[in-house]
This record gives sequence, structure tokens and C-alpha cells, in this order.
Amino acid sequence: MPVWTTMNDLATGDLVTEADMDAIRGNIEYLLDPSKARVLRDNSGNYTTTSTAFVDVDAANLAVTLTTNGGPVLVSASGVARNTSSSDATCFDVAVDGTRVGDGFGQGLVRVTGTTYANMSFAVLVTGLAAGSHTFKLQWSVTAGTGDLISQSGKTPVQLTAIEL
Repeated sequence: MPVWTTMNDLATGDLVTEADMDAIRGNIEYLLDPSKARVLRDNSGNYTTTSTAFVDVDAANLAVTLTTNGGPVLVSASGVARNTSSSDATCFDVAVDGTRVGDGFGQGLVRVTGTTYANMSFAVLVTGLAAGSHTFKLQWSVTAGTGDLISQSGKTPVQLTAIEL
């Protein structure tokens, strides 16, 4: 993975060295090939939950690990979901290194209410991460009833992505 190099300030008349050119080349490579990860999950069946506390949808298969240089990370998720109860919701969030991003919102970043399958998608910019390895996991909960997330071949896979900007 290319790394970002902080450049020295140059003034008129300064010579550009080989090291400066290497840093410029490395920075261009970094911009053209950012750290990124994606999982497209076909579970060959639906995921379900009755948990009223946020839990991982699938800790092993709906998680991405990204080594960052300390920049902001754009995380997105998409799928098709519902709740088996017409008056209840299925809520979704993302956890970064075990801490939910939408924790302050009570019911996560997005919620799907009712028994009709509906689009579940969100994108969130995660800032303040130190350089190093970070794990992003899709999480969910229900207000009551049973949450249902489609993950079937020929229908709609669940997608989770992360890219450092």
C-alpha cells in the first residue's frame, strides 16, 4: 500500500531532489490507490435477529479490516431488510474497532420499519482514526419483532465497504 509523505516547503530557486521526486511519485500513487476493502455477502439465506441491543450481523463475513494512514474513512453498507412486525423497526449501524459510529443516535444510522422489504443503505465518514489497522463491522438491532436481512444468490447480497480518503 502506498504511503503519504509530507513534503518540504520549497521556495523559488530551491533544487528539487531525487527524494522530493520520490515523495511526489509516492503521493500520486497513494491518491490513485487508496486503502480500501469491500465484502459482498451472499449468505444463501436471510440473516435474522431478535436482539434489542446492537450485535454484529455476521462477525466473520460482514467485516472489513483496513490499514489506514490516519485519514478519514468513508464506510458504506447496503442491503434489503424488514421487520416481521408492522409497527417495529430493524436498525443498522457500523462498529469501528468495537465502537458503534451511530451510538449517539439511539437507533443507529438507519432504520427500516414494517413488514415490507425496503432498501437499507448508509454512508458515514469516520474521522479521528489513528494510522494503523481498523476493523469495521455491520451491526443491527430491532425495536421488537424479528429483523430480516436478505443475503441470497440471485436476489440482493449485503455489501459493506470502507475506503480511506
